[in-house]
Amino acid sequence: MYTEKIERVQRFKLALRMGIPIFFLTAVLFFSLLIQYLDSIPYKFIIIVVGLLAVSVYFQFYLIYQGFNERVTDTITHTFTREYFKKLFQKNQKKSPQTLILYSIKNLYDINERLGVKNGDKLLYDFAKTIDYFFHDKGVNRPIISHIKGGDFIIMLEGEQNDNRTLFEIFSAKVRNTTINGIEINSRAAMIDSSASSEYEKLLDRLFELQLEFQNNQIINEDDKTDLNILEKSVLEALKSKHFSVMAQHIMVNERTIVDITFKLLNLEGKLIHQKRFLPILTRLGLRSKYELLKIEFILNKIEETSNFCYTLNIAPDSLRDYKFQEQIKILLSKEKRRDFIFIIEEKEYFPNIKRYNALLQSYRDMGIKILIDGLGNNHTTQLYMKDLNVDMVRFDGSYGKKIKDTGYKNIIEGLNLTAKKMRLVTWIRMISDEESYNIAKEMDIDIISGNFLGKITSIKTMKKE
Repeated sequence: MYTEKIERVQRFKLALRMGIPIFFLTAVLFFSLLIQYLDSIPYKFIIIVVGLLAVSVYFQFYLIYQGFNERVTDTITHTFTREYFKKLFQKNQKKSPQTLILYSIKNLYDINERLGVKNGDKLLYDFAKTIDYFFHDKGVNRPIISHIKGGDFIIMLEGEQNDNRTLFEIFSAKVRNTTINGIEINSRAAMIDSSASSEYEKLLDRLFELQLEFQNNQIINEDDKTDLNILEKSVLEALKSKHFSVMAQHIMVNERTIVDITFKLLNLEGKLIHQKRFLPILTRLGLRSKYELLKIEFILNKIEETSNFCYTLNIAPDSLRDYKFQEQIKILLSKEKRRDFIFIIEEKEYFPNIKRYNALLQSYRDMGIKILIDGLGNNHTTQLYMKDLNVDMVRFDGSYGKKIKDTGYKNIIEGLNLTAKKMRLVTWIRMISDEESYNIAKEMDIDIISGNFLGKITSIKTMKKE
């Protein structure tokens, strides 16, 4: 890269500026001695000394130049760099258990947008100082802090997380929804210790997974003691052996039956691996599309064909936007055994190239697949997709079905349902748990109503590769 070339040039120039004065002084001293004692010094000795001088000067330049590769502190926050922090963790965790705490300023992007990047950088530095002052005050003499990215900081403390839980909760309570130099910050914290894994990257990935999993929580502890290395191995083995547990809820809609299917992986002992644990691993390893295809293959090959059945599948939006995935879907659906599918999509961040996204979705619809947008009412992305994408169905977030009797929720459901109807979209509400809730949904003219009140979730089959 051009930037790397410039970086090397600048390092070399700096090495020259540092090394030339030393070389010059050494050369002056050496040649002054040569001039004074030239007649009595053998010429072979002079050649050897000149050679040694040349090698030493080269080695000095090399050391200076290479020294710039070792960056210890971040230029903005003055905390440790990610690379150096990782080295410290690997060194310390060999001696004793270590706790990692991830603190994240969730509204940093908004702060940079409103107040400028300069104020955002100053906030990061002040936040790092706040962390340092707090732990110093609580008796941690040398708090090890690193700036990971954006508004994310990681702290390493000695001991297991139970030893540091009180300290963690006190600081989290202190900094959440607070102000630094008049700037409001919205922070989130998660904690884990090295008993979950000795690998730094896996612990860091898990901390971010915890924050994503518990988005409404500001303080998150990792209470699941599953070894992350064993968990990843179990997920890969389950995927390789196609070891699934498949549950379904049958929903009658007019004369058709929608089979709402949920897939979970099973480890070699036959125990369930929950979606919230294995989906992030598959996504991180680039295996999410493979998992989606295996689900479709399961329905095509392991479930008997029924003409009036339609099967729902949650598909990652990233997979749907992948041309290779689309081609593989075409191959699967071109076989003699066909099924009617509803692909359910949901994501928090709006995909900006909406025209391309819409065109891809239409290609799936051309195959006879219906597209459903999930999480209606939960985030702005769903409403934007309902407006910008040509889809078939929308489904309310589960919280709306649970609280449909509450006046506020009921009014929002009525408004969103009316909007969807005017856009000629089929509406679906789930998590209906009693007759009163069912009657309310029915009066609103919601097309599909589901929940335990209307039918239990049952096991279709547990499949293992033969």
